[in-house]
Amino acid sequence: MLGLVSAIGVAFTAQTPWAIALIVVSLFFDGIDGSVAIFQNRASNWGALLDSVVDRISEALWLYALYVIGIPAYLCIALWLVASTQEYMRARVSSLGVKDLGLVTFTERPVRASFMFIVLIAWQLDLPGIEIATWAFLGASLFSAISVMRFAYSRLR
Repeated sequence: MLGLVSAIGVAFTAQTPWAIALIVVSLFFDGIDGSVAIFQNRASNWGALLDSVVDRISEALWLYALYVIGIPAYLCIALWLVASTQEYMRARVSSLGVKDLGLVTFTERPVRASFMFIVLIAWQLDLPGIEIATWAFLGASLFSAISVMRFAYSRLR
C-alpha cells in the first residue's frame, strides 16, 4: 500500500523534483512487499492479487504524471492500455495452466518505471524530445505485448 501512496504522490507532484524521488520510493515499496511476505511466510493468493491490482493503479497514476507534464492524454492512455493488456495476458495464460512464462520483454514493469524516471528528469531539465521518446516507448510496449501474445499462442494451441 505504501507503493500506491507513493504513486499517488508521483501524480500530484509530477511537475516537481519530488515526483522523481517518489517514483523510486514507489518502486522500492512495490518490490519489497512481496519479499517481506515471503520472508515472513505470509505470502497469499489475496496478497498476489492485491499486488497486481495496485501495480495497475500505480502505473495509471505514473502515466497521469506524464499527462500533467504535457504528454497527450491519448498517448498516456495507450501506454497504460498496452501495459495492462500485456500483464493481463501473462496472468490469464498462467491461470490456464501454462507454467513456463519465461518470456521477458523490453518493457516489463521495472523498465516502465525507469522510463517514467527518465522522462520526469528530462522534463525537469527542459530537454526536448519527451513526446517522441514516449511514442518510441509505446512502440516498444506494443512489440512486447505482441511477443507475449505470440508466446501465449504457442503454449495454448
